[in-house]
Amino acid sequence: MPIRNKPIIRYMWGKIKNAPLMFYFYKMKKGLLGIFVLLLFSANAQLITPNDEQKLIKLEEGLLSLSLKFMEDSSQSIRQKTLYRFIVTLKEALKINNSFFYPFEKISQMNTIYSQDKKFRIFTMQLTLDNQTCRHFGAIQLNSHQLKLIPLTDMSDTFPMIPMNIITNKNWWGQTYYNIVDKKVGKAMYYFLFGYDQNDLWSKKKLIEPMSFVNDSMVKFGAPLFEVVENEKKKIVNRFCLEYKRDAVVSLNYKEEYKAVVFDHTHPQDEKLEGLYFGYIPDGTYEGFVWKKNKWIWVEKFKINNNPSMETAPIPLPQEKSGRMK
Repeated sequence: MPIRNKPIIRYMWGKIKNAPLMFYFYKMKKGLLGIFVLLLFSANAQLITPNDEQKLIKLEEGLLSLSLKFMEDSSQSIRQKTLYRFIVTLKEALKINNSFFYPFEKISQMNTIYSQDKKFRIFTMQLTLDNQTCRHFGAIQLNSHQLKLIPLTDMSDTFPMIPMNIITNKNWWGQTYYNIVDKKVGKAMYYFLFGYDQNDLWSKKKLIEPMSFVNDSMVKFGAPLFEVVENEKKKIVNRFCLEYKRDAVVSLNYKEEYKAVVFDHTHPQDEKLEGLYFGYIPDGTYEGFVWKKNKWIWVEKFKINNNPSMETAPIPLPQEKSGRMK
């Protein structure tokens, strides 16, 4: 994997304290829980005064224009400068009282996920560089009347290919989060984040990473809460990562109907690529994790849609289309 570029934009987060970046994605849960959450946020949104709401609406329009430019402009320099302006404008918006309850839903380039207990939300965004690698930016906004933010500083290019140690928001593995699942282990609360990393020209990655709060200004990423099997031996790891061919379609997500994490089983497209994950594609079968005894335990063959045998794949052929999140 090539060393990623280190443009000046990487250091903006430290220079603009508590400034978040976002790439919006929010999926309402189905059924009564979804209705409850909708009512809860509708009620809390009333905490924003009409005057403040108008300010947020105006700022959101500006953010929308900026987000389109830094995502689509052909010049990397212009994308970087526009992103800087986006950070400043977004910080201004989030300083408005009770901004936690304003969704910024017009900005499709921003990804926002809320913890199930509604104690915080996470904003993440990626800036694509000319070499097709990405820099990620993000922040955690706590549910409070006045702004409380924990900035996330992407230090991905200082890590091994798949870091397995425990890290913090100050040396974050940059990624775009698309789901979150809360779990309590003893007295500690862990938030399992599902992330997507565009990685490089050859492969992409999806991962599950537990996050826990140290205090209102620091979080930790990683915890020994995954039981996997390597070389026929059980092993406890701090996070789970699935790397695959760049143009393959691979899913990794929590499925409420199964009360489990389900993901595509991948294999090398050619036997010569064994162990080289940029050549791995899904074969139509699935693996998973189930929550037992306060940890995620790997399931080698996970049945989908009551498929009686994993000998027959539920899709006819491995899919090799452009990558997407599921």
